[in-house]
Amino acid sequence: MSLAGWLAWAAIALVILGAIVGVVEVVWGAACTAYVLVRSLVAALGSAPSHPSINYKYISYLIIY
Repeated sequence: MSLAGWLAWAAIALVILGAIVGVVEVVWGAACTAYVLVRSLVAALGSAPSHPSINYKYISYLIIY
């Protein structure tokens, strides 16, 4: 295979690798954002004043699941 052929395949491989890295980056960012959001909401519900008519454990269950 000529040098041009090798360079073409290398370019294709780099484009594919870049696409894979981009997808992984989006998934990782979404997971981190969801983790911080749920953690903040659970912390806020945990520090909220207790009220007999509000079941905070049930609310946090709904948020997590």
